[in-house]
Amino acid sequence: MEIPNNWVNLTEIAKASGRRFNDFHRLKSSEALLDKLELKHGTPQIIVIQGGTPEIQGSWGSPELAEFVMRWADSPKSANSYRFEAYHKEILAAKLGGDCCVWTPAGECDVVTKKYAIGVKEYRSWKHAIGQAQTYAYYLKKTPAIYLIGTPPNTCREVCQYLKVAIIE
Repeated sequence: MEIPNNWVNLTEIAKASGRRFNDFHRLKSSEALLDKLELKHGTPQIIVIQGGTPEIQGSWGSPELAEFVMRWADSPKSANSYRFEAYHKEILAAKLGGDCCVWTPAGECDVVTKKYAIGVKEYRSWKHAIGQAQTYAYYLKKTPAIYLIGTPPNTCREVCQYLKVAIIE
């Protein structure tokens, strides 16, 4: 079974604070949340990987669900959305063979690869991600790109196409 891009290992989030994801999953409020998210996205929000490579075993979930699990687990990663984004920056940099948090005269670029200067944001902040990516790309002489945690709205895709900003998925 393939894990969708930008999904997070929920088992590891819970484990980081000494908890078990199954405890979160059994809560009535979690059932209601999962129903709501599945209705919104039209797909299951959890994939369970058993056996095979140990690094990918566990319960994997959408970024939106992961935010709730992080708050519940009260792990260091859950303190605020900045840390949630930082978690994704590190994963994306490793996945793309890039560097995380590269300094420019305009500030810190989230992820830099051979080709892209990437702004990483939660999907509701897509406009900020575009502006940051364009600014960092200017200083780094790279192609601007964004990586959104969650599903970007169609308007975001249209604006990115118009501005020639790549969307990393």
